[in-house]
Amino acid sequence: QQSAPPPPPPRLDFKGSEGVEELVLLLRRGTAEAQGKAAAAIAAAAAAGADEARQVVGAGGVAPLLLLLRAKGDAQEHAARAIMSMADSPEHQASLSAAGAIPAAVGLLRSGSLGVQDVAAGILGNLAIQSEPNQTAIVAAGALPGLVSLLAKGAAPAKEQACFALWNLACQHPPNQLAIAEAGAVRPLVALLSKGTPPVQEEAAGALMNLAAHPDNKRAIAAANAIAALVPMLSQGGGPAEQAAGALMNLASNNALNQASIVKAEALSPLVALLQTAPKSGEPASRRGRGDAAGALM
Repeated sequence: QQSAPPPPPPRLDFKGSEGVEELVLLLRRGTAEAQGKAAAAIAAAAAAGADEARQVVGAGGVAPLLLLLRAKGDAQEHAARAIMSMADSPEHQASLSAAGAIPAAVGLLRSGSLGVQDVAAGILGNLAIQSEPNQTAIVAAGALPGLVSLLAKGAAPAKEQACFALWNLACQHPPNQLAIAEAGAVRPLVALLSKGTPPVQEEAAGALMNLAAHPDNKRAIAAANAIAALVPMLSQGGGPAEQAAGALMNLASNNALNQASIVKAEALSPLVALLQTAPKSGEPASRRGRGDAAGALM
């Protein structure tokens, strides 16, 4: 006669004094409430710095965090924020991708709440930083429709994260530059240049700058009235001005029609001013800002 299998171990409760390894154990064996609280504590730890994120990865936290992305409510959002913080470090990009972070984040773009969708976009944006394999995998996983949708329907944080993700996906990746334009990103990105908050404007201009590096995208971006929207940004100062200069530089490169349109839009005076001082502050513009302004003027 066979004996009955032993009962499963009891679910663990959150006490508030756990270290990282104990928090990871709660992710696996805690009650639903304990899992949510442990995920929140791990998200806070991972956001605190590289050492803390390294501890979470070393304690085996990636797999249970990814499993929590299938949950609903606060636990899902806390788990997503923890993964976004870890993805911000290049040393964790490969392990997160190997564990399935890319399809998991794309799934959140499709089915998560609006609050979770912007975190999912942030995960993808971080994973795409200077990683050609991840850039390719993210587009292959079907991320573009969700990211483009956030440009129009998302709140300001979601728009910013979607622009950030598209910026990084397009960076020095010609196939992605074409795919993003073909997914319909150009017109909503251009709309954000004049309607978005300053951080959103900066991210949108950065995304357009990288898209405009592809010869086939230059005409479409100009046709969407990007030049007229970029020129006023040159006088805003800071990141928005510098990314606008970069976008104009790439639009002008080897494109006589765009060069003429940039002159007609009265961009020369603010570009020359950007070579000398940052608008509003009177301080010298950054080296990159001056370089992009010079490139747009060439």
